Amino acid sequence: MKYKIKTISVYICLISLVFVVPLVNAQEESLNTLNDTEDTENTEEEATTIETPEPEQTLAEEPEQAESEEATVTESSAEQTEESAETAETANNEPVDSEEIAIEEENPDTLIAEQEQVEENTEADLPIEESAESSTEETLSEPESAGESPTPEEEPLVEDLPETEESEVPVEEFTPVQQPETEQVAESSSSEPTVSISPEPMIFDFSNTSSDLSYEPVCGNGLLDEGEACDDNNLDDGDGCNSICLEESPTSVSVSTGIVRGPNIQSLSVVAQWAMDTPIIDPETNRTDTSSLGLDDSMLYGAQFLPTGAYQENRLIMVCAIVADKNNADNINLVAAGINYPQDTAISIDQEGNYSGCGQLKESLSLEEITGLHASNLICNNIRNNNNTLIDWHQGEANNFSYDYDHVCGQTGLLEKNQAKVYCGVSELAYNDPAGEYQVIIKAQNQSGASAEGENYLKYFELTNFQTDFNDIQYGLIEVEKLSTLEGDRKFSTSTRPTIRNTGNTRLRLKIMQNDFNLGKTNNLWNVEYQARVGSEAEYISYLPDITTILNDPVDLGTSMNVDLSILVHKFPDQSDNIKFFGKMTLTADKAPPLSCEIIEPA
Repeated sequence: MKYKIKTISVYICLISLVFVVPLVNAQEESLNTLNDTEDTENTEEEATTIETPEPEQTLAEEPEQAESEEATVTESSAEQTEESAETAETANNEPVDSEEIAIEEENPDTLIAEQEQVEENTEADLPIEESAESSTEETLSEPESAGESPTPEEEPLVEDLPETEESEVPVEEFTPVQQPETEQVAESSSSEPTVSISPEPMIFDFSNTSSDLSYEPVCGNGLLDEGEACDDNNLDDGDGCNSICLEESPTSVSVSTGIVRGPNIQSLSVVAQWAMDTPIIDPETNRTDTSSLGLDDSMLYGAQFLPTGAYQENRLIMVCAIVADKNNADNINLVAAGINYPQDTAISIDQEGNYSGCGQLKESLSLEEITGLHASNLICNNIRNNNNTLIDWHQGEANNFSYDYDHVCGQTGLLEKNQAKVYCGVSELAYNDPAGEYQVIIKAQNQSGASAEGENYLKYFELTNFQTDFNDIQYGLIEVEKLSTLEGDRKFSTSTRPTIRNTGNTRLRLKIMQNDFNLGKTNNLWNVEYQARVGSEAEYISYLPDITTILNDPVDLGTSMNVDLSILVHKFPDQSDNIKFFGKMTLTADKAPPLSCEIIEPA
């Protein structure tokens, strides 16, 4: 029983040393800081100096004293254990008061000797685990390795705390405080001691936790959890996601609506008109290709067409209109179109001074009905989807709105209700018709004698173009300093006599450029020069090699003119035995101003 008590006492002392040393070190730093600020005289009176001799000498000098006080150590250890538990409980609940940290006057040498003696006796009587013995030896021998202990002349290490203010020392929650033993061990070295860890490991069991980390899906939180088909952040039914986060068919649907102002046809009316390409007829199969219906040569508003640019090849077009009748479209018995030439542009002037063109009537034609589905498909499909800026819609009878596709197409449209019909007729724009805006006038009449009229314009794009009946010019024998001329004619078939004709729809001026036949220059002057003119009454224009020259006289629309050419050689090369020389001529044309005319009112 005696040995068991001794063994328990030794373990209690060791545990106290292991857990209290860090706390005391912190307390010593705080105490040293406070001690430096106190008056020297007060420090000598209040401080308790503890001299700590080297551990080896203490253990050697007082072995007998340790044996005699063996029983005292046992009782003291038990008391210290109770005090440590009370101190730890106090540290957990209240801050440590600096005045309560007192240094016991017990001699530290005596306590260390007692511990050493207890260890020796225990080792002789009962076996102790090697790990515990090793830990005890490291703890007790640590002050030796740390360095020399402070000499008696040195300043005391620990002093009583001043009574002027309190300081809070953080204490670990599970650390028992045993002040006397801690101070003795800490003061035995001039540097911070190394504290060995208890041989028995501290095990923390986290297997039994009180917190529940599982997550349960919540409907209506806006998050799509497992098991939810939808989550719209609410628990309302009827909005597509019900109160249990399942998809549901909506109970309401929003749709767009609209209305179209009625045309309010009061009598016979020309609703719209336009021009477009004619169907293409395959000459081999004689089949009609209607894919070109509803198209023109531009996506600009209205109808625009390009000339063919070929002699006597005209451009076929269709002129169309939508005519409505208040009662029934079957009452309509006549629809016609008149096409007028552009204003202020003449095609020609005859010998008597009469103009052609100049806003005069170009052509009159009767328009035929396009029946049934062909009419609806033309307006509501081809044109509306592919070229919806083609049609020129007229104003309604109220004069404050224009008709539109919606008035004509659809189940309530004029075509479906047989209040309107589509009429078209074929016309042509000649290759030499002048470029410009052509006025188209539509006239309609019903069986009751009522009439209606509408007008718009179609545009004929400009094209400057010409043809020649020659591709080779041979001047023949040429003598130095003697002008040689090759005259043309107006017959477009004689290749040896040059002719040009206008195949565009603008008047033009011919431009000519010729190289030097490799005759070169003498004294920086050309050894050859040329002359040319268009028409028998025009003056010759002189020009030098490699210079483009404009021949002044214009070529009118659809006319053919002779081209007269001359050459003058000043010198042939001295060191050349060539008798033939070849050159290159280039002909181009520019647009000339249109032939102006007096305004003639259409008949």
